[in-house]
Parts: sequence; structure tokens; C-alpha cells
Amino acid sequence: MFKLRLVAAAAIACAVTLLSSGAQAYPDCGISLTLNDSTLVGGKSFSFTADAGEVDCDWTVTYRGKTKTGSGTSISGSYSTPVVSKKTTTKITAACEHEISDASASSASASTVTPAFYSAERSAVLPAATTVCPVSANVTLLPEGVAPDDAEDDGALPDTGGSNIWLLVLGGALVVVGGSVTYVARRRHSAR
Repeated sequence: MFKLRLVAAAAIACAVTLLSSGAQAYPDCGISLTLNDSTLVGGKSFSFTADAGEVDCDWTVTYRGKTKTGSGTSISGSYSTPVVSKKTTTKITAACEHEISDASASSASASTVTPAFYSAERSAVLPAATTVCPVSANVTLLPEGVAPDDAEDDGALPDTGGSNIWLLVLGGALVVVGGSVTYVARRRHSAR
């Protein structure tokens, strides 16, 4: 019976610990996406600028199924918005596809790979590794007659990406409690 309690306590502690490592943020790609107005009355236009610093990108910017493409270190443009009858929030996404630099590739692999055989034949050039870094922003559309400053808040709290440390503490406490119960049960069983 005491083994069953130990297994149950360990299973609960493992589940809590695994769940606490849930939604983690993606690494920052260094891309910025700025909008001239993220809250506007439907039917108006807004402009955007996506910038990747010194990285040359093949850009894809998407808003409501419409895509704009370009290349270079930045891209800018504008989108018109539809007229809405209620407050609506949509996403604009800018994706930068670029080659991975030698510095980041060499830091990712700690050792140099050498071929296991030698061939005198003509060698093929391997394509460069690429990565895609997306970034997005929300565009809030308001119905006609509602000023952006007068827009009602939907009551939802912002997602701050808070810490899950309390789940780790709870998991540790469950392990301690499970171990204590097992220890007491074993002492009681061996005392008989």
C-alpha cells in the first residue's frame, strides 16, 4: 500500500512540474513591427513598418488575407480596413526569412563536422540554412461614430507572461508530502 502512495505522489509531482513548463515565449528575432495607429475606426487605413536591423530579409506581411512582399532590412506599406459594426481585433503579421549567419551556425554546433570519405568527383554546393522570424501586432477596428479614445475596454486582462513558479513550488511540496507520508507509513509498518 505504501508503494502505491509513493507512486501516486511522484506521479502528481511530475504532472505539476511538467505543466508548469507550459507556454514559453519564442526567442526574440530582433524584428520590430510598428503601426501608425493600432486602434482606428473601420474603413480607414493604417500604415506599418517592419524592421530587422542589419539583417537582409525576404519579407511577407499579411493582414486579413492580403499579403505584401519585399526584400531588404525593412518593409513599409499600408492596408485599408473594412467598416465594422462592433469592436473587432485582427492581427497583422510580418515574417522575415533570412539566411542564418556563420556566427550563429557555428555557435549552434560545438564541433566541426568532417566527411567520412573523400571523393575526387565534383562536389555539390549545399544550400544555406534559412530561418523565418515572425512578429505580429493587433489592429483594433471600431464602429463608425466611436472615437478611439472612447472605445470600451473588453474587460480582459493583458497577457503579461507571468511566472509559473507557484506550480514548481506546489510540485516540490507534493514531493515532500508524499515522501513524508511514505516515511511515516514505513516506520509504522516496520514497528509492528
